[in-house]
Amino acid sequence: MLQNRLPVSKLLPVYFIAFLRMFGLFLVLPVFSKGAKEYTHYSYILAGIAMGIYPLTQAIFQIPFGILGDRIGIRKTIIIGLSAFTAGSALCLLSNSIWGLIIGRALQGSGAIAGLLQALIGTITSANFRARAFMLLGISIGAGIIAGITTGAIIYPLTGFRHMFFILLILGILALLISLRFPTHNRSTDLTFSKLWNLTLKFIRSNKPLWYILWLSFCNSMFLQIVFYNIPLLQHINIAQTYLPGILLAMLSYPIISLLERKALISKTLPWIFSALFIGVFLVTTSPLLDTHILPVIGASLLILTHSILNPSLSTLTSTLVDTNMPQIRSTTMSLLTLSMFVGSAAGSILPAYIFNKFFVSKQTFILQTLVTSSIWLITILLLFIHKFGNNLLSIKSFSSTDSI
Repeated sequence: MLQNRLPVSKLLPVYFIAFLRMFGLFLVLPVFSKGAKEYTHYSYILAGIAMGIYPLTQAIFQIPFGILGDRIGIRKTIIIGLSAFTAGSALCLLSNSIWGLIIGRALQGSGAIAGLLQALIGTITSANFRARAFMLLGISIGAGIIAGITTGAIIYPLTGFRHMFFILLILGILALLISLRFPTHNRSTDLTFSKLWNLTLKFIRSNKPLWYILWLSFCNSMFLQIVFYNIPLLQHINIAQTYLPGILLAMLSYPIISLLERKALISKTLPWIFSALFIGVFLVTTSPLLDTHILPVIGASLLILTHSILNPSLSTLTSTLVDTNMPQIRSTTMSLLTLSMFVGSAAGSILPAYIFNKFFVSKQTFILQTLVTSSIWLITILLLFIHKFGNNLLSIKSFSSTDSI
């Protein structure tokens, strides 16, 4: 059944939890490597492990939490995930040793609910508003990141690092209380865990459009991370001024998504959006070869805008695809999409790091990155057009322009 309006009152708790989690995480990240010195047995390597173990456990637990969400219900599984995050925050606060910090961070990351929040949005919204709902989720996450980074830099000198986890503990408890407002009628199936997993594998094998969605999601996160890695290493670049136009330009993503959704153009325009994303990366990685300061600004702006459009588009298509074909594995499939994002982010960090370690900051470094990303773009575009991705993928139907938020 199609909705006449976006169900904002039902979505607000989801957005608020997404905001709180990102705010809490990015509250400590900007000062992590320095603040970890407050713990005994500190070393640079152990501090790096403590910092990196969160996304690692997030990636590991995405699929298990997705299967659990389909088995016992999204709401119950989100409460379990938030409980793990809250317990991990408490351990980081109470520990004196960096080993306690590492275990606490691992426990925080084990509450992998990102895919579940997307699955919950899919259950709350109808197809005619789903892209806009996912777009607002992205805005909530972005706002949490910006607020967390800003607040963390301000309060760290006042509280110290370890006591910042008290704020994360309070945020975790608040998120748990908010999650109690989630709908309870979202259990998808009575199938066992093994049958759910086999059903998921069957669904993946039999749906080539899903392969492309997962690959595009991987590339989307990978290209973003490559740009984030490269820009701070460019000479005579003001990082804040480089990113600011893109952040402002990203505000256009919501009306663009709304237009594409109403005109049923999301799947058909994906190759062009992905190409624009690649152009952003290309401008950044080639700017040192041309010795220009304007290309990184243009490239970062284009990349942030297209990333902001592509991310909710892929979430929308995945949700619609699973609703139409196999709704009993909604949580698992959305968690699989989130996993592809995490793996893409990891690849986008490791690839330039390896190249820079091999060639240092030189023209060869940027040429090699340009060649790699160009090859990925070219192969992806050829496959999308050869298999007529936009026509074969289930398109979102066209809806009346009178639909409103």
